[in-house]
Amino acid sequence: MHGFNTTERVKQIRPETSRKFSPEKRIRTVLPSEGAQVMSPLINRAAFDRISNQPDILRHIIQIYLEITPDTLEKIHAGVAGGDSEQVALAAHSLKGSSAELGAEQLAELCQQLCMEAKAENMESAELLATEVSRCYRETSTAMYALDFG
Repeated sequence: MHGFNTTERVKQIRPETSRKFSPEKRIRTVLPSEGAQVMSPLINRAAFDRISNQPDILRHIIQIYLEITPDTLEKIHAGVAGGDSEQVALAAHSLKGSSAELGAEQLAELCQQLCMEAKAENMESAELLATEVSRCYRETSTAMYALDFG
């Protein structure tokens, strides 16, 4: 897909993280717009059930998420580039929470792993995970734009 197998590279750096990227968790799903293979569920629509009777509010919440997340990703990458593990951990933690609230389970899981690696000051592993977080966000945002709430 990218010519670079992040899962295998993370296993080389931190063998104990290999269970977090287990192939058994991968279910092949194709996003029509990108043709990219992703883990499933990319988005758990059950997260929307509590406000599903208010589609305008839900669309607005998703719009805000999609507007602010690029800044959070920028903080993650700047922290990685500058070796600031605390900045990476804080930004990853923030993105994990907002992603989980909107049912972006795969992204939330990657952010959790990134947060843990940053807190442990494993910046080489954090750099690889930051790349995966960005990739997953691109796929998640594409899927969110395609959601229909009536």
